[in-house]
Amino acid sequence: MNYSFLQNPQTFDKKINEDKIEKIIVKKYFMIEKVEFENKFLHLENALKWLKEAIVTSKKTENNEEYFSLLRDSTIQRFEYTYELSWKFMKYLLEKYDNEIETRTPAQVMKSAFKAWYIDDLDKWFKMTEYRNKTSHEYSENIAIDLYSMIPWFSDIIQKFYELIKIKYAGWYFEKN
Repeated sequence: MNYSFLQNPQTFDKKINEDKIEKIIVKKYFMIEKVEFENKFLHLENALKWLKEAIVTSKKTENNEEYFSLLRDSTIQRFEYTYELSWKFMKYLLEKYDNEIETRTPAQVMKSAFKAWYIDDLDKWFKMTEYRNKTSHEYSENIAIDLYSMIPWFSDIIQKFYELIKIKYAGWYFEKN
């Protein structure tokens, strides 16, 4: 390392100030990154919580036809929302922290997420995507019944993704201050 700046007091002060400014910039950038990550992670956490709440509540009304179809559809809507947040959070992680640029579609994102160890079973995520697409394009009573029966399983898959992210970023986001 070159320490020639120590010979001239003016250069020494300039070097100290440059180092301080650089540290401040890095620290602010890191804090912005952390806040952005925290917000996205919290949204996913809440979506999962609300999906599980919908599953439990709808299960309690399965014998009451008047309320069940409404709560079933609500549960499906919460699944769709949680699914969308999940793959978009994967996309965010891949682009921000794994330098993956070519992640435009859910399928591309999931393949890259599998390679990055964000998810552990690509086939399950593809199955979930298939069901999500069915609700968007050809919604019917039979599809609703079929999807509703799969949602607890899908919820567990998304929960596992959430837990894997928590582990992967434990030293950064989840550190104790």
